[in-house]
Amino acid sequence: MNILPAQERIPFLFIAYITAGILHVQLTISHLATDAFTAEEDEKLQFFAFQMRTTRNIDCSWWDDWFHGGLQYQIEHHLFPQMPRHYLAKTKPLVEELCKKHDLPYRSTSLSGAVSECLSDLHSIRHFIDDLAYPHEIMPVS
Repeated sequence: MNILPAQERIPFLFIAYITAGILHVQLTISHLATDAFTAEEDEKLQFFAFQMRTTRNIDCSWWDDWFHGGLQYQIEHHLFPQMPRHYLAKTKPLVEELCKKHDLPYRSTSLSGAVSECLSDLHSIRHFIDDLAYPHEIMPVS
């Protein structure tokens, strides 16, 4: 087994970490700051309704579409995990129509909007944890 020389290893690692970082951001913003359920609530919800409440799509322009690699259609991907990604965009209007018909939420927001929602949710969680950790102390507002 040959180990690449440093001048080849460093660019490889840099590109690999950037790629993995983009993937992690995409997956994180598609799933955080959505509804959470107890096991009992989860059992009461049907599969379709559960998927609508626990994930979101990311709206992107035609030029940004390539960077998301189909992951911007998380809702459709969760409903149809075996569907090739080039069909997810074609499925989106059908899923939106079904959600409207059954009065279910269809979360689709911009990349910056999703990041903002996730950061806001993490901020709320931080305050919740502070209240648990220091129930009798008044925490400074940040």
